[in-house]
Amino acid sequence: MQGVFGKYDWVANAVLFGFYHLHKPWALPSIIVSNLAYSWPARRFRSNGMSIAVHGVEGLPTLVLVLALILGWIG
Repeated sequence: MQGVFGKYDWVANAVLFGFYHLHKPWALPSIIVSNLAYSWPARRFRSNGMSIAVHGVEGLPTLVLVLALILGWIG
């Protein structure tokens, strides 16, 4: 990717991954934006571990919300 897109290969990766999901056109913008958040740390730190960490942190608010609903704290 770097050979073709240079230092912006992480942006190209995010866009191409978004278009891989053309079967969900309503989700394309959010898929591309969230993948930017995954691909930049992987490129910056040269480690997929950073992308895994970002992806894990991204799911925490959803986990907290679902837990709050189940326990009856909200709603």
